[in-house]
Amino acid sequence: MKLKCVMAIICLFCSMSVFSQKHISFKKTILNGNIKNVASELKCKGFISVESDKNVERLKGSFINKECNVFVVGSKKTNIAWKVLVALPKNKSWKSLKREYLSVKEIYEKKYGKGISYEYFSDPYYEGDGYELQALDNDKCTYETIWETDLGYIMVSISIKRIYISYEDKVNGKLSSKEKQEIANEDI
Repeated sequence: MKLKCVMAIICLFCSMSVFSQKHISFKKTILNGNIKNVASELKCKGFISVESDKNVERLKGSFINKECNVFVVGSKKTNIAWKVLVALPKNKSWKSLKREYLSVKEIYEKKYGKGISYEYFSDPYYEGDGYELQALDNDKCTYETIWETDLGYIMVSISIKRIYISYEDKVNGKLSSKEKQEIANEDI
């Protein structure tokens, strides 16, 4: 395990240069380089590898004192890490889901200030009608807060009866979009 951690650190330093652009980080792990290297660095911080796909590495571990799944997402062609998605455990009630969302949002507000929030239900649903989870299942419930930093975006949201936290790197997010467009153009 220690050898893998040393290798991840060496890969991280090799991919960095004086001229390289800055990138967002998750748990002090910079989102730059191959997803396997980013995942290796997270493993050094206590996460356990669960599953590997071409453009996604899934890990399990603790984040903000909660056991969760963490997905390291890579661009479609070069597999460069551009996003980390944290999925907290499912909640069984709207009340506990909203309470957890507000609690996580507060943690981020203490560090990043007030984000841009979208918190509403769409017709025919409304908060207090007893059908909040149904509204969530039918994409008629929007609860998300977004923080834009110089390096990327952080979002806390409610979806599929759980809280999601995503970190998206600005530079590598553009690379990912460019690669998706290139693949689409190749298909035409």
